Amino acid sequence: MIIIHIMGGLGNQISQYAFGLSCADRLGVALKLDITSYRTYTLHAFGLNRFDLRAELATDDEIATAKACGIVVEKSALFDPGIPQQVTDGVYLHGYWADYRYNQEGLRKLQAEFQPRLPLDASNLSLLSEIKNTESVSLHIRRGDYVTNANCVVLPLTYYEDALREITYRIPNAHVFVFSDDIAWAEDHLYLAGPRTFVRGNDASRNVDDFQLMRACQHHIIANSTFSCWAAMLDEKRIERETTRPKTAA
Repeated sequence: MIIIHIMGGLGNQISQYAFGLSCADRLGVALKLDITSYRTYTLHAFGLNRFDLRAELATDDEIATAKACGIVVEKSALFDPGIPQQVTDGVYLHGYWADYRYNQEGLRKLQAEFQPRLPLDASNLSLLSEIKNTESVSLHIRRGDYVTNANCVVLPLTYYEDALREITYRIPNAHVFVFSDDIAWAEDHLYLAGPRTFVRGNDASRNVDDFQLMRACQHHIIANSTFSCWAAMLDEKRIERETTRPKTAA
């Protein structure tokens, strides 16, 4: 068994779970989650319990035992190819593990794991149908705590303007679905000439619904946020394209 520390928002939690699962599967052992940080951390809620995942929660005793066995710590946000080899049965993992290279081999397995426990409500089901029947583009604007945290970078409007210009050039009939933790700001500042929908009604307690809708889109304009990164990475259409693409000879 290995135990991984879970912290941060939903995108961070998915990154941590994904890395823990890849290590556990490689070793042939169980994965358990340490969610004790949420006893005091209130900025975001623990959200992995809203997916049908197989990992169980670790007890305090199991956490203490794993830490005594050894702690593998992510020392930098930069990818470290030597980290997976440091993970052995019984250890405790602490980090964000957000770099896609920690998890790119297991995306199809993660796609199957990250299915929501609860169905979408009527309004979101209507949006899902529209998303599936258009050249849908998810566009994610992350603000919230990024605006007040000096360590975070809010992407400028020019990033989205350039991305929209490129995607509408490639897909003239694109229908843009805008997702944001500050949708009023997005509606006031983002100019969209073609078909667009500003997705409302899914607050932080229902961010899994936003995540499911974003994953269903045909194309993605992501923010500097693990939330929209994972929505795009776990898009089953993208995974299908990647896994069926012919490999070129070396």
